[in-house]
Amino acid sequence: PAYVPFWGFEATLTMRWRAEIAEGTGRYRRWTAQSGERTQFFTDQLQAGLRSLPETLLSHLPSFDLSRLIVFKPEYLADWPAALYDLSLADASLRAHEAMVKAAEAQSRGRIAAGREVRDLEVFPDHFTGELFKLVYLPLWIGSYHYRGRTYQVLVNGQSGAVGGERPRD
Repeated sequence: PAYVPFWGFEATLTMRWRAEIAEGTGRYRRWTAQSGERTQFFTDQLQAGLRSLPETLLSHLPSFDLSRLIVFKPEYLADWPAALYDLSLADASLRAHEAMVKAAEAQSRGRIAAGREVRDLEVFPDHFTGELFKLVYLPLWIGSYHYRGRTYQVLVNGQSGAVGGERPRD
């Protein structure tokens, strides 16, 4: 077990988009060029503060209830190891921006023309505003196991007990 550092980000992303959207159906369907602007709000966008945690493993990390965060007191670390972050705030911010843009692109497809087909969608992030950050330490159990000559890594959310990680495929 360990308290692992994570950078948490909040931001508002404003972006422009353009795409072709289907109008009509069947033989009468035609594609029309459309464009617009969207604003999307992000809260609790986490980036691990440790470079040694592989991104592929972190993608399986069960989510934390960040509404239950508490203000740090030194006694909370009694008898628990805590790692120091080695990913700078600037680098974590760049990673968070990339993740927010990807999420915004994925969500835009369904929101700009609900119920209609969209093709050739292009998203242009204009700017981030209202950016906030915090450094949080989250309780994790980090482990690995061997199965048939291969090592698999797992993470256990120390708040909920949920397990995520790699597993053998049949």
